[in-house]
Amino acid sequence: MIAILFLSVLLSSCAALDSSNDLCPNYPPMVEPLRQPRRVMTWLWTKNDSSAGLQSTLEYMRKNKASFNCASPTTFCLEERDDGTVDLGWVVLKEPIITTQGELLSALSDEGFDLIPLIFEDRSQQGDLLPVLRKLFANPTRFFESALRYAKIYNLQGFNIDFETEEVPTEEDFVGLRMFLDAFTALMHSVGLVVTMDINAQFPLFNNTILSNTAVDRFILMDTSMLSSHSSITQYSVTLLLTDLYLWIH
Repeated sequence: MIAILFLSVLLSSCAALDSSNDLCPNYPPMVEPLRQPRRVMTWLWTKNDSSAGLQSTLEYMRKNKASFNCASPTTFCLEERDDGTVDLGWVVLKEPIITTQGELLSALSDEGFDLIPLIFEDRSQQGDLLPVLRKLFANPTRFFESALRYAKIYNLQGFNIDFETEEVPTEEDFVGLRMFLDAFTALMHSVGLVVTMDINAQFPLFNNTILSNTAVDRFILMDTSMLSSHSSITQYSVTLLLTDLYLWIH
C-alpha cells in the first residue's frame, strides 16, 4: 500500500511537471512511456470462503473484467503418496459453488479469465511442513508431471506457490528450496507458463537472499515488513507494481 501511494504521488508530480514547463524550462515535455497491459490477479480463497462470498467476488470480477482479468483460486495443495513421493492434491471446497475445483477452473477459463491457481500448504500451526517439502525436493518428478497435466487440461497461465510454516529450515532445506523453485520455473517456462510465490517475513523459510536468486517470475508480499529490509527481492517486487498488480480480495 505504501509503495502504491508513493507511485501515485510520483506519477501525479510527473503530470504536474509535464503540464507546466515553467518549472523546468530547459527540459523537453515528458513523454508517456510505453507500458505492457497490467494483469490484476485476484486471490479467490476457495478453501474457507462461503459460497456467497466467492460469488460476490466473482461477480465483481465479471463486471470489471477489463481490469480484474486474472484469477488465483486456492486450488492445489501438497499430497503425500504411499510410495513416499509428493504430488499435487486438490484443496477441498468449504461450500462448493461448483461441484469441484476442476470445474471452477474450467468455468473461469471459459469466461476468459487468466488462471494462476494457488498451490497452498499452510502448516504454520502444525509445524510439520518441512518433512513434506524435503520429500518433494528430493523427488519432484510426480509433482512436475501433475502440474504440466493440469496446466494443459485447464488452460492455466501458471502457478502461484504459497508454502507457510514457522519451522526453522536447515541450510540443506534452503538449497533444496532454491533447486526446486529453479527446476519448476524452468519447466513452466518451457511451456510458456509463469511461476509466482507468496512470501511473508514471519516465516523463516522465506529467505530474501536465496529467493531473490531463483528463477521465480514474481514474488507477492503478504505483509509490509519486508518493504523495510534492504534486499534485492524487495526492490524487485516493488518495481513490479509498474506492470502488474496483485490484489488479495476475499
